[in-house]
Amino acid sequence: MQDTTLGDSTPYEFQVEQDERLHRDVSVIYREAEREKAEIEARSDVEYAEQVRDLRSEHFKKVALQQVKAEATERRRWLKAKLAHMRMRMDDQIRREFGEPAPSGDRSSGAGRNGRGQRRRGFGRRRPGHDA
Repeated sequence: MQDTTLGDSTPYEFQVEQDERLHRDVSVIYREAEREKAEIEARSDVEYAEQVRDLRSEHFKKVALQQVKAEATERRRWLKAKLAHMRMRMDDQIRREFGEPAPSGDRSSGAGRNGRGQRRRGFGRRRPGHDA
């Protein structure tokens, strides 16, 4: 801050000029440090978001695979039951057409029968007194 028309700067003006220069330099350094800090935080946020995205992607792939397996298992069960039902109907139709007697004994394709020849409905074991 030297004014050429007034001569050399006074010691006070020299000190003020030094303080201003120091404040400018500190300000530049502080701004650079803040900018670098923001860049580091942004990079870490991006890395974190990428990690979360990758973990979610892996999780959704696992869930989708489990769902596909469950649906395939359920479809196999349904097809197996449908095939057993179709075989039973075909056997019944053949017996009716050719006059063959119905097989006696264990019927693995249908529900169990109680002592009176009626079909038992439901699942699980029967307890005594529940055949009616």
